Amino acid sequence: MKTCPVDGETLQEIGAGSLAIDVCEVCGGKWFDDKELTLLTKQGVRAMAQLDADYPNTTGSMPPPGGKACPSCQQQELFGFSFKHTPGVVLEGCRGCKGLWLDHGKLTQLAVKLGLLPDQIPQAAPVEAPAAPSEVHCPQ
Repeated sequence: MKTCPVDGETLQEIGAGSLAIDVCEVCGGKWFDDKELTLLTKQGVRAMAQLDADYPNTTGSMPPPGGKACPSCQQQELFGFSFKHTPGVVLEGCRGCKGLWLDHGKLTQLAVKLGLLPDQIPQAAPVEAPAAPSEVHCPQ
């Protein structure tokens, strides 16, 4: 069982094309095992941004960088870095298992750096407010 390095929630394994990605349904962070992010990029930049849209950050705050433990190794601290072809997008990686943690929004930032146009960025589905309770009359 993998836990979110931001809020301690259990990560949920979801399908992303042929991949199984671990996501936090609270903060919207995503865990990619070694080489999974590379495989996701082969599905296209729109698929990357769609994954961010499908699993938004529901906390209303962004986690600070650093100080996160690897969801797989659980003892190894993640380190921040940027790929040279996507400068300025800071990701967090594990030196032990080579996995990558992306806080919510990082996939979209990568997709834009790789060519996704701003008007092509998918939006999160609107959250519907619960229906107002109807009036109930007691038969007694």
